[in-house]
Amino acid sequence: MKPRQVAALLLAATTAVMVTRTATATDPAPEPPTETNAGVMLGVTLGILAPAFHGSDAWSSPPTLGTGPTLGVSAGYRWRFLYIGAAYQHAFLGGGSWEAPSSEYYVENTLWARADYIGLDVMAITDSEALIAATFRVAAGYRFLAYSSDVVDSGTAASTTSSVDWDLTLLAVGVQIHGGAVRVIPEVSLGIGDLFPYVSAEVTTYLDWGSMR
Repeated sequence: MKPRQVAALLLAATTAVMVTRTATATDPAPEPPTETNAGVMLGVTLGILAPAFHGSDAWSSPPTLGTGPTLGVSAGYRWRFLYIGAAYQHAFLGGGSWEAPSSEYYVENTLWARADYIGLDVMAITDSEALIAATFRVAAGYRFLAYSSDVVDSGTAASTTSSVDWDLTLLAVGVQIHGGAVRVIPEVSLGIGDLFPYVSAEVTTYLDWGSMR
């Protein structure tokens, strides 16, 4: 090969190497793995339930239900901002007294009461990946109520009654506090049911498997 041909080949090889290095240097760096925006969530709830109930017929329904603490568990699946799951709640309700109208005066006492709820939750999170976000939840299920009552000076022993009927959480509004795999959501809610309407305040701590990947 002539010197000119050798020089041309060397120049071409050098240019190819330089172009390859330049292209490699300008390639964008790979993006770090992002948090999976979906997954199973398990929750534990502590709260307080205030029934808005005053019996109109103390012989067939609890005369008074008092405010009491609640304990619950939940499990479901979150896909981005939408969560759907199942929930169970036990309420340790207080008692009280109810006075019948003066025409048939008597006093009946609720000695103790408890309620168990099981149902489905649907919750929306305005920004599931934000540190702070608003949440909105509705729920539907059944509530089981048991209570013991007696009539003052009636000479009869206290009786225990139980019943079950539908229950709806019309709206629960809360605030999500998101830190890694944990979501803490304090909220207040308004509910109705065939047994009694109520208001409640509670705090749920969720473990989010989707945020652990």
